[in-house]
Amino acid sequence: MPDERQLGAAGGGDAAVPAPPRIPLAPIKAVQPRFNPLADVMIYLVVFVGGCIGTGMRYGLSVAVPQAQADAIASSFHVATFVANMAACFIYAALTAYMSQASWIRKRVRQLTSRGVGMGMCGGFSTLSAMVIEELASLRQGYVIGFAIYMLVSFAGGLAVAWYGTR
Repeated sequence: MPDERQLGAAGGGDAAVPAPPRIPLAPIKAVQPRFNPLADVMIYLVVFVGGCIGTGMRYGLSVAVPQAQADAIASSFHVATFVANMAACFIYAALTAYMSQASWIRKRVRQLTSRGVGMGMCGGFSTLSAMVIEELASLRQGYVIGFAIYMLVSFAGGLAVAWYGTR
């Protein structure tokens, strides 16, 4: 008695089922694991420690430098916040420029240093939120000119020291 393959090949009968064509499959490529920053505990740790250090530095600077209570422009200019923001802009720009050129340092060390010092410490040390709150208080007191001068000097100064930091 002939089997189904023979019937399909000979074309005999209604029960004949043609064999499906064989298509060769492409070889399976090895899946390379990708870096997932959300699953990297060391990055969280260095950012946390850097942020704690930067926040402590910022608090120490705000205690060391008293706020001026003179006229409208002087009371709108917050020296401690300004110095912290300018220093953080310079450090972050200099660090980023240096780490991008430092091919002799292992990639992992560059990554952790950039995140810990740059994102963590500079992020905790600089403070856009404090600057905004201080300047909103200046606006509430009616010191519009002091507010405008401080904001322009802060942003222009930040760009200037960041540019200088890359040099």
